Amino acid sequence: MVREFIDMQTDVVNFFERANNSFLKEQSKFILSGVSERSLCRELMKCLLVEKETEWFNNYMVLIEYYSKGKMDKEYKVFF
Repeated sequence: MVREFIDMQTDVVNFFERANNSFLKEQSKFILSGVSERSLCRELMKCLLVEKETEWFNNYMVLIEYYSKGKMDKEYKVFF
C-alpha cells in the first residue's frame, strides 16, 4: 500500500514537471511579454490537459482556478 502511494506520488510529480517544462518552453515569449497571470493559467492548463492523456489519470479533469485577494496575495489551485 505504501509502495503504491509512493508510485502514485511520483507519477503526479513527474506529470506536473513535464507539463511545466512544456509550458515554459512553449510560452516563454508570452510569459516575458508581461501578460496577466490569469492568461498564463489558461496556457498552463492546456499543457496539463495534453500531458494528462499519457498518464493513468487521463479520465480526470484539469481545472485551474486563480484567486487574487490583493496585489501580493495570490493563490493558484490545480484540480484534476
